[in-house]
Amino acid sequence: MPFVGVTYKIKPTDCKANMSERNIRAIRPLGHGPAGPLTKIPGILSLPEVCDKVDASWQKKDLRDSKFDSARRDSYHFACKGDEAIAYPTAITADDTVRKLMRSTEDSCMGAMNPEYDDFAGVCKKTLSLDIDIYPIVRGIFRAR
Repeated sequence: MPFVGVTYKIKPTDCKANMSERNIRAIRPLGHGPAGPLTKIPGILSLPEVCDKVDASWQKKDLRDSKFDSARRDSYHFACKGDEAIAYPTAITADDTVRKLMRSTEDSCMGAMNPEYDDFAGVCKKTLSLDIDIYPIVRGIFRAR
């Protein structure tokens, strides 16, 4: 279970076109987005780095996994601005992902990659409309047990 936002460089027209449609079309990434000051890895941002980057000027959309019932909650969150796109998790999407994995694999033990990239300080709740103040992804995972 990743605790990261995944960033891409895209055509600015893909950002604009996808935000005006109900469903997001496949976007062909042109490359990784910039590295964050904490992660230092191109294409990877911690949740606080996503929060710092995504402000009111970014266009945001909630995504659903089409393989599952469309009435279910959002599967992931997507934001774009110009030639940058970011997909990022929330507590609800982490909970749903763990539940889907538990049903499909029948495993009862799962690992977490980079939990230090979660929002441990609780700074992202308002910016990203998160439903939990601190450690939203960790809490979402443990809610699924």
